[in-house]
Amino acid sequence: MSVSWAVFSRPERLSFERKMDLKSSMMPNPIPAMARILMATAAIGFIHSGAVAADMLVPAGHELVECVSVDGDTELDILFQMEEDRYRGVWMVASDPTVAPENSEIARFEADEGLLSNSDTLVVAHVDPRNPKTGRKGERIGGTVLGALKLIMLDLDVDLFELNASATADGALSADASGVTVATTGVPAKFSAQATYFKRNGDQHVQDLDCTSRR
Repeated sequence: MSVSWAVFSRPERLSFERKMDLKSSMMPNPIPAMARILMATAAIGFIHSGAVAADMLVPAGHELVECVSVDGDTELDILFQMEEDRYRGVWMVASDPTVAPENSEIARFEADEGLLSNSDTLVVAHVDPRNPKTGRKGERIGGTVLGALKLIMLDLDVDLFELNASATADGALSADASGVTVATTGVPAKFSAQATYFKRNGDQHVQDLDCTSRR
């Protein structure tokens, strides 16, 4: 099946104050216990000791976004669960793509542990030095070390939910008009993002990334 590559205009960057307002409101909605168990079961194949494998299958009902910095020293992979009215971040893995996969993982931020939240195009990962998954203080990331960071904010250039909803609707209309079933992925194969690393001393470092998404 051929895949068309869509080009999307780069949205206006949010101000730092607006990002902070959004970040403060990004508390995940309560999830029923059974739904949490099913989500964890679906994503269990991704919980391993290295970075996310390029050929790893994405669980049904999820979308994986893989972002690599333009300077090639940082990779941020985010697994989203597709819900009825939004995309909810399940986890984000930060890794170093310049080393062997089994040694590349820098930190893992899981929503179930309160370390990951998201709203629209923003994903926020909280660095907890007390959590062994995010507490390896000497690991290099984003031009600094993990121990110096308070949080990482990833600003995607696309709204995955809106793009999927729009593409799905367009596909349905096309199928109705032509009588031919059209398979739509709903998400552009490639887009860009910007990561802002907020340090505990108040400093910030910004990094541009190139991203792909897949199901």
